[in-house]
Amino acid sequence: MKFKYLWFVLPFLFLACEDDTADADVAATVIGSWNVTSQHEYENSGCTGTYESALDSIQMFLGSDASLTWDFTEAQATQTLTADVTGESLCDMLTEGIGNLNGTNCEFDFYGYNLSWPIDTFCVDMGGAYTNGNCNIVDAFTMDYTVDNDIITFTEFAGTDSVETSTGTFNIAADVLTVTVSDDSSCVIITASKQ
Repeated sequence: MKFKYLWFVLPFLFLACEDDTADADVAATVIGSWNVTSQHEYENSGCTGTYESALDSIQMFLGSDASLTWDFTEAQATQTLTADVTGESLCDMLTEGIGNLNGTNCEFDFYGYNLSWPIDTFCVDMGGAYTNGNCNIVDAFTMDYTVDNDIITFTEFAGTDSVETSTGTFNIAADVLTVTVSDDSSCVIITASKQ
């Protein structure tokens, strides 16, 4: 007789043990800070062939200390570019190596004209702050995101007429996050390590 009650209660035990928070658990694994170790951009939706390394390009332009990070909260993801660039390096970037830094001005000759560009203004135009001969750049961009199992959807400019949505997949293994997002004509694969 007691076995009859067990068969009646047993299905409820399995239902009670079902994981109703699977999506929350997946999101929790993404939550945190991640250092981008590579960002490969392809000109096709299959993520194949030749790619451009966005991180290498940034470091070539802003110096090897430039870095990208991703910070995930429960509902938002923020990508942050940080770099500390000397005034001399900024002058070289601006003039392709033909300028000279004189105080806070980058001076160069252009087809017989002596030109001068205030390097602190160039730094501010790049999103930085110029102090003590260095341009400290911290450029952050925040977007909403959701996860559903291994699917991640980013929503930029939410609540505006310019809203954009990108959907892809993600995987976390051994504290390494890999995000792949593609559309009809391009693909981006981002790899990041947990901070």
